[in-house]
Amino acid sequence: MGTFNLIPGIENRTKINVCTRRKGYLQYSCAVLDPGVEYELPEDDPAFVESLKKETYTKHWSQAIEDKLKSMGIPYEVKNCKQCGGRVKKIIYHPVEVHE
Repeated sequence: MGTFNLIPGIENRTKINVCTRRKGYLQYSCAVLDPGVEYELPEDDPAFVESLKKETYTKHWSQAIEDKLKSMGIPYEVKNCKQCGGRVKKIIYHPVEVHE
């Protein structure tokens, strides 16, 4: 059985969106995760595991956030905002680590 947890750089309780399969239907909800806590993955719910892997955070770019992610070895992506013509930069990363 696998586990999942928040990445080490997150120090506050975090709410994420998840998807579960109940009685044959997909149900979307949110889950609140605490930093430093390992949670067990359900054995028979691949939709839940897939939703954890696809969850991303998009935040305004700052050098401090980029340096913190880089020093911890967490993959991230920097994109320019399309609506404003590229004046604003955003940083995108996955807040959850899944250990199967």
